[in-house]
Amino acid sequence: MDFRRLPLRRSKAALNRLPFWLLLGLLAVSLALVVTQPALMQHELQRAQTDSVQRLGAYKTSLLATIDRHLYLPGVLASDPRIVEALDGLQGPPQGGRSAGSDLLRDLNQKAESDEIFLMDARGVTHFSSNYDSQTSFVGKNYGFRPYFRDAMAGKPGFYFAVGATSGVPGLFLSAPVQSSAGTTLGVIVIKIDLGKLEQSWAASGDSVWVTDENGIVFLASNSRWHYFSLHPISEALRSELSDTRQYGQDPVPLLRRQVWLRLPRNLPQRRKLVLRP
Repeated sequence: MDFRRLPLRRSKAALNRLPFWLLLGLLAVSLALVVTQPALMQHELQRAQTDSVQRLGAYKTSLLATIDRHLYLPGVLASDPRIVEALDGLQGPPQGGRSAGSDLLRDLNQKAESDEIFLMDARGVTHFSSNYDSQTSFVGKNYGFRPYFRDAMAGKPGFYFAVGATSGVPGLFLSAPVQSSAGTTLGVIVIKIDLGKLEQSWAASGDSVWVTDENGIVFLASNSRWHYFSLHPISEALRSELSDTRQYGQDPVPLLRRQVWLRLPRNLPQRRKLVLRP
């Protein structure tokens, strides 16, 4: 006797003894699982996508709220008679150390809870700064190469994220032109905002969050390893501009490698999930 065939025969015999309606029910359940599994998977993926969009909206709101708190400030300070007088009464090159102008900016900076406030003449040289007594004081430094200075001198509000050329601390720079009563542009007032606490809150959430500029370069992220990587190859013209403005420091901006590790159904709006690898 071939004992190896006994389990198979017993299984067939057990199936033969099952009622027809039960066999039919098992077949129907099996077919239903086969048919509905893609639909269930798609439903779960769409639900996950909806949840991600909602969380993304919350992160966007927190970022805009942080910026909006200070967005008005450069324009208000630019029209402050004390700021106008400080530039209109300049005599000679900037003097290091304590001054009435720098004391004023320090007081305003503390009240506004911004990172730094500094005041430049029409050449881009900083004469007064809230950090006048620190080792990374902006007083005497020329930031005429920064777009936020050039925009303000052209009469436009400046809005520029960059790594600090002196401090090395990244931040959002908001600027406005300071004009005399005759309409002459005397210089530029700049408010720097530190977005580090916002990034820390993103990291604490456990989500992977990043923000890119118009060129696809990551400048805010829940993971600091992604800072100043580009999602796309950088042209030579952009590379030269970044070198001139030192927007993201003096090192070249490398490409962030992307690896597709999961392909989703074709009918979903977002078919691929990416793992970012610096």
